[in-house]
Amino acid sequence: YTTLFRSESIDVITGGASAVYGSDAMAGVVNFRLRKDFSGIQVAYQHGATTHGDGQEDAISILMGGNFADHRGNTIFDLEYNQRGGITGANRSFFSDISTFNRGVPRPPEGIFNAGELGGDFPVSAVNGVLAGYPGTTPLSGTGNYGGYVGFNNNGSLFSTRSPGNCAQNYQGPVNQTLGLHYTPDCSTIESYLGPYFAIQVPMQRYNMFSRTTYDVTDNIQAYGQINFMHSNAQDLQGSSYIGPGKYFYIPQNNPYVTGNAALQTILAARTTPSAGPLEMEDWVTPMGRRIESFNYNDYQISGGLKGPIGSTDLNWNVYGSYGQTLFDNDQADNINTPAVENILYGLANYHGANGQNCVGYAWNPLGAQPMSAGCLAYATGTAHNTDQISQKLVDGDLSGTIAMLPAGKLKFAFGVDYRGDSFTYRADPNLNPAFNVLPSTMPPGIISPSYDLIGSTGGTQNVREVYGELQV
Repeated sequence: YTTLFRSESIDVITGGASAVYGSDAMAGVVNFRLRKDFSGIQVAYQHGATTHGDGQEDAISILMGGNFADHRGNTIFDLEYNQRGGITGANRSFFSDISTFNRGVPRPPEGIFNAGELGGDFPVSAVNGVLAGYPGTTPLSGTGNYGGYVGFNNNGSLFSTRSPGNCAQNYQGPVNQTLGLHYTPDCSTIESYLGPYFAIQVPMQRYNMFSRTTYDVTDNIQAYGQINFMHSNAQDLQGSSYIGPGKYFYIPQNNPYVTGNAALQTILAARTTPSAGPLEMEDWVTPMGRRIESFNYNDYQISGGLKGPIGSTDLNWNVYGSYGQTLFDNDQADNINTPAVENILYGLANYHGANGQNCVGYAWNPLGAQPMSAGCLAYATGTAHNTDQISQKLVDGDLSGTIAMLPAGKLKFAFGVDYRGDSFTYRADPNLNPAFNVLPSTMPPGIISPSYDLIGSTGGTQNVREVYGELQV
């Protein structure tokens, strides 16, 4: 990271530029020329915000420098702090207005099921028979098998959604209260819209430290050394996890919350070809919290070398080496552990946490957006921690200068050799690694976490040795 506070100028060159900037500039370069021989102290501050007044950004820099050894050497030292406020889709009408941004998932915070997920077809008349017992409902149109979804409110009553040609009936959830939860414009579906959760600008903090020392060993040899360090952290706040096809919650039909729900039992009894297998629930799992992901970086690079001209010629040489690392820590909070949830739903949970926060047996009612106890949240959710370490070492030596004068100008050359070694080691949290997590054998196969992408640990190395040359007119 290079700041404008310690930059003297910026060069943007297209095309081959290794004759001036080395082997990595074969296709062009953006070069930040750092200040040399700076002496004194400079303090700079910047502040900005959007025209809405949010997303404020602040930056402060303290640059110090001075000469030593009768001006044969110079050291500069720079400290910086930057912070940026977050902006989400909820702060902008384009994303929060479902009439202009209608990307969503047709799942409310209460679990829902279609006929296949309940283990068999059932008629529209069975749904209407249950709805008739609730005030303010309208019979669903159609005959034959029901083609929509049913779900259950927190009081156990049934509601309908995603029934073609019909408005959703008897839904008692927090429409227009939970962020992003609305009826679709045709009133048929209860949908969670994603726009309010989009990160238009992620909140971020960054600290930088830079120091560079040059020293003229002789009139033709200059030694130089440099160190960079950067620490940054950012956070992304997302909506709650979704479960559904490919990552269901499986609920056995003998679960007491299933057998104790009269409306659900009426629907199950109306199935024409019932299955004894578990119910497959789709849901927007708000009781398990919103996903919060943090990104923390620590970068450093140390470099040093010798350079200088060759006598009174136009030739210049440069030999240097560098070593750097990027250390990345990624925390993914409210990561759902599906095997633990299934243990709860099958009545096999036996978790005993601190301060009496336990989760034992059938400790959570999955029908409706029922809250989870502190013990069950500790058992069934957690924070996945992933790390990545990237290292690079580089040694380079080059010679450049002018070969001849041509009518079009100087014919310059560059010739050099270098070695570059790169390596990385990525360690994924075991809770995100399919190789380490499977559902208990008594349960249907399923994904281990619906919250974040599954990934395995990996790593690798690459070593490159180069000889390069370039001519430039």
